[in-house]
Amino acid sequence: MISVRNFCLHFALLTICLPWSGGVSSACDQVGKPEVFGIKDRWEVSGENERKQADFTKACGELIDCYGTEGASKRSCDRVYEKNLKGACKKAFEFKPTAFGDCMEIVDKATGFVMKADGATYRKLQRSAQAEKREAERKARAQARQAKVEERRNKRRDERLKSAGN
Repeated sequence: MISVRNFCLHFALLTICLPWSGGVSSACDQVGKPEVFGIKDRWEVSGENERKQADFTKACGELIDCYGTEGASKRSCDRVYEKNLKGACKKAFEFKPTAFGDCMEIVDKATGFVMKADGATYRKLQRSAQAEKREAERKARAQARQAKVEERRNKRRDERLKSAGN
C-alpha cells in the first residue's frame, strides 16, 4: 500500500498529462506532459489474496473536457473533478475502510493541487474553446453568405429564363 509520504515523494517527481493539442487523452500520468491533475490514473492496494485499484482516468478526462468547455468556471470543474475522484475511491474500496481512507487522503491532496493551481491550464483550454467557437461562427457566416450568393444567382437565372421564355 502507498503511504501518504511515499505518495508525496512520488508526486513531487511525477509528471502528469496534458495533451498539447488535438485530441485529449484521458490518462492522468503520461510522462513528459505538464502537471495538471495531481494524481496518477490508477491507485492500487494489494491485500489478502486480492488487488484492488481506483481508476481516476475518467475523472482526469472529464476535468480536461470541462476546462475546455467555453464558459465553464474553474471552480465548478474542480468540484466535479473532486466528486469523480471520490466516486472512484468509493467504487473501488467501499468495503475496505483503511484503503478507502488512504485513497481519500490522496484524492484530497490531488484536488488541493488542482484547486490551488494558477489556472494556466484552465485559461489555455478556455482560450482554445473560445477560438473554436469563433472559428465555427466564422464558418457559419461564410456559409450564410454563400447561401445568399447562390440564392441571388438562382433568382437572376430564373428571371433570365422567364424573360427569354416570353
